[in-house]
Amino acid sequence: MESNTYENYQKLKQMLIEADQQVLNTPQPSTLELKASQNFNLLKLDFSLQFTTDDMLDYWNIIDSVKNTKLFQVLKLMPKGALHHLHIGGILTPEDFLSLLKNDSDVHVNLVENRIYFSPIFKENFIPVKEFLACESNESIILDAMRMTREKSVGTPDQRWLNFEQIFISTSAVFGEKRIWENYLSLGLSQLYEENLQRVEFRSMIGIGEMTDGDKFITIEEEIANLQKITDDFSREHPDFSCGLILTAHKLFPKEKTINEAKKVFEFHTEKPEFVLGFDIVGEEDKYNPDEEIYASIYQLKHETNRDCPMFFHSGEVISKNAPSLYDVILLDTQRIGHGIDLIKYPSLIEIVKNKKITIEVCPISNMVLGYVRDLRSHPALAYFYNGIQISISSDVPGLFGYKGVTHDWLWICMLWNIDLMQIKKIAENSIDGCTEPVRTRRVWQEKWEEFITYLADLDI
Repeated sequence: MESNTYENYQKLKQMLIEADQQVLNTPQPSTLELKASQNFNLLKLDFSLQFTTDDMLDYWNIIDSVKNTKLFQVLKLMPKGALHHLHIGGILTPEDFLSLLKNDSDVHVNLVENRIYFSPIFKENFIPVKEFLACESNESIILDAMRMTREKSVGTPDQRWLNFEQIFISTSAVFGEKRIWENYLSLGLSQLYEENLQRVEFRSMIGIGEMTDGDKFITIEEEIANLQKITDDFSREHPDFSCGLILTAHKLFPKEKTINEAKKVFEFHTEKPEFVLGFDIVGEEDKYNPDEEIYASIYQLKHETNRDCPMFFHSGEVISKNAPSLYDVILLDTQRIGHGIDLIKYPSLIEIVKNKKITIEVCPISNMVLGYVRDLRSHPALAYFYNGIQISISSDVPGLFGYKGVTHDWLWICMLWNIDLMQIKKIAENSIDGCTEPVRTRRVWQEKWEEFITYLADLDI
């Protein structure tokens, strides 16, 4: 090949490479970040010598042992920006939740056909938790009932979701008691803060059930005010951390109930826009995806009330069928999409998501455990990322999957997606851009990122 022809070929190839780099738009590393990246790569290499890819695909076997690795410890220290997708009833592990219940003398438990049910007060056929735990084998029964075990994560999607939602049913009654709820959330906030998160935007079906304070029923307004006080008090003690709340309906709800819930959320958002962030509809999408009428009614409601209430819809979390609700949530101007696995099948929507900078809330371990993406190496979110779509990393309901916070999710994508430190930085920045308080969150995150990079660059590997 003549030299001129070869040089021209190289130039054309470089143009293609640069075009791809512009799409991804990964930040250029500073001198210190280059040194930190070298150490980060060594940590990844050290991890790969301890755990193979096959080990990573068998999540249940290594969930605890990975916490002892240097890579996990460094990732836990890493400032992660904003956590977009965390259901408030799934923060604590079964062990931590049970420790709270054991210390409450009024909490009772009943075992029915290998299913556990809690109550904040005495009920017929229920006995005190402490009394139930007097038999040592009963503790493992309770803990298994409060988590997604390996056995519960096999079978059909319907079977997995029945197992999954049964956990929420088991604990729903104690979540309705104010004293337990406050202790639960206080511990959960402390654990999330230890994960070096700068902002968390919870999801909750708050007000769907009836909350009590002893023998007094609490209104939805009081419940939201109480939740805001707990989070505000925590943020005052930790000014580098903030919270907000996305209120949700359930896909099982009939149309009228869903619309009524949406109306309530619109009103709450108008009154407390800094705390009540917006609306979502949650639940198994394969079986209970809301019909078009519900989305159309919410669309109509937004225009009739002229209320600019943000939307943060779950969509595209499916196995057995396509997800036409992706069209609906885009029409409703969703600011983020929860999971979005099936978006890969909708090329026109991909362009809209990209152009509007709609963030995809990726929950790697949840998707793996619930069987949506058994091998994270083939998760479509990796393709989204490389094609310039904003993604963030979340943990969905980490407590139910047996871990705290979101560091496990970052570890799994770090190794199975084989991404480097600057790509991790880009995803963290995406989470900030996609949150509802980006300016303050970025300011706090930037300072912590620089501290983290200094620490990592100086780390003795």
